[in-house]
Amino acid sequence: MPHTSIHLREKNIRPIHDQRHDEGGFDAVADDYDEVTEAELAHDFLIFSTPIYWYGMSGQMKNYVDRWSQSLRDKRYSFKERAVEEAKIFNAWLKDKQ
Repeated sequence: MPHTSIHLREKNIRPIHDQRHDEGGFDAVADDYDEVTEAELAHDFLIFSTPIYWYGMSGQMKNYVDRWSQSLRDKRYSFKERAVEEAKIFNAWLKDKQ
């Protein structure tokens, strides 16, 4: 099946500086977040995979997911409209082969 693999460990995704309630909104961040988001938006289905550390996702994945709130105020992305159209969540647990 044709797909795109994105390895967040190879990307520079900065942590979010919460400016949701600031008048000017979020400041631009010079990192790879926009590149990854553009690649994400080009697909109909997304599969996320991350190691679990102390019952939570990896730091790289958390930085990326936290930044989604920044995208909700970014006019280049129509996340709110897309979310209304359709939402699909798949969750899978795999046992590590040791």
